[in-house]
Amino acid sequence: MNSRTLRLKELVDSILEDCVSGRVGVRGEAWALRYGEKRAAGALWPPAAEEGGRLTPYNFLAFADRCLCEILWEYNLENMREGRFSGPLAGWLAGRCRYREKIYKKIKARGAATKNMMWLLSASTVDRLVLLLTHSCQLRCDYCTVAKYKADIAPPVMKKACDLLLASGKDKLQLQFFGGEPLLRFGLLRRACDYLEPRAARAGKTVGLGVTTNGLALDAEKLDFFEERGVSLEVSCDGRRGEHLAGRKSLSGNSVRDYERLITNLELLRKREIEYKVIMVVTPESLGRMRRNYEYLAGAGHRSIQVNYALGSFWGQREAGKFLAELAVLNRSSRKRFGTGLVNSRLVRREPVALNSELSCDCDGVLYRETGLCIERDFAAMKERFRAGSVFNWKPDLCTLGNTQFDNFYMLTMAYARSKELMKLVMNNVGFGRRLMGLRS
Repeated sequence: MNSRTLRLKELVDSILEDCVSGRVGVRGEAWALRYGEKRAAGALWPPAAEEGGRLTPYNFLAFADRCLCEILWEYNLENMREGRFSGPLAGWLAGRCRYREKIYKKIKARGAATKNMMWLLSASTVDRLVLLLTHSCQLRCDYCTVAKYKADIAPPVMKKACDLLLASGKDKLQLQFFGGEPLLRFGLLRRACDYLEPRAARAGKTVGLGVTTNGLALDAEKLDFFEERGVSLEVSCDGRRGEHLAGRKSLSGNSVRDYERLITNLELLRKREIEYKVIMVVTPESLGRMRRNYEYLAGAGHRSIQVNYALGSFWGQREAGKFLAELAVLNRSSRKRFGTGLVNSRLVRREPVALNSELSCDCDGVLYRETGLCIERDFAAMKERFRAGSVFNWKPDLCTLGNTQFDNFYMLTMAYARSKELMKLVMNNVGFGRRLMGLRS
């Protein structure tokens, strides 16, 4: 263990001890780190520029989480160098996994828990639920690992999932419809919105509604509904026809026709008052055509484009450097040439994407903590590995279900540490995201 890791470890212990002991309140206190602690934190400091670089009750757990991710990164690198799957910090890291839940339980056991405990949620995304409506899809994309089979969500599961989301202590929430292809079950999507919206209003909560779609099933009826209800869309399109079809095959057997339908539907969407973004996936193989594909989409008038590097692919130093260079060029030229916003440059685009935390509800009601990185083709095994419970047996306290980036990093480490190849892929994808995060900072 190097000296910096040791100092970060002591810093994290100090912060979490403040939580458990009751020295943390919610009155807006700010703490200053000692010189040695700031030096150990290095690039992790300051924790929040908008708060003047101070530690407050609303950002200090997020800062502690960044420190934990840094410690786990170094721990994994050392284990890989030594050819082992576990090291001296194994027990300490295990004790810090899901630390917010442990803090809450200790505070509650002392009878000190109050309704105003939102600082416990500062490092997690318990305000968002991903709801899988179906596992059916018209496409078979090379880089998609979500299992495709005949399964649709049942109305009782859908209602329980909505109730779970509304149990969050936060007032601003997000429900994202996913699949498979969720628009194949548009009736279920509409029923979920009709069930959720009046209950959210009675609870004094705002719920943002979103849909991740391949765009093939968009039509006037759905566009009318999305425009009326303020539903935002994420539509997948990888650019020009040849590039798009290279990784996305249609079950219909006529991929060219389906691509033309997608382009037509995107044009209809562009003319509506609907918030949307186009998701463009770049693989190491398509990297050389990244700029051309982006400019094709921007030139078609789409004003919000997100460029995703394909997770689950290995990105060599040269390929990663090329992607970062292309992204920098697009970021500079995008608004000037096209008036298009590159989503990757916004703070809402969290990196590393491989560690992004999503609480997902499958069609059968199983809740699992999905990371951005899914490298297993056995979806059932993955879901069980990251299982969080079920919508039919959850507790009202939703903060125990959310995950932080450290929690996800730890889960991936525990899942794949015994496989040299899979762990190499995990660290490669996390490392790519760290480089992006550093450049944006």
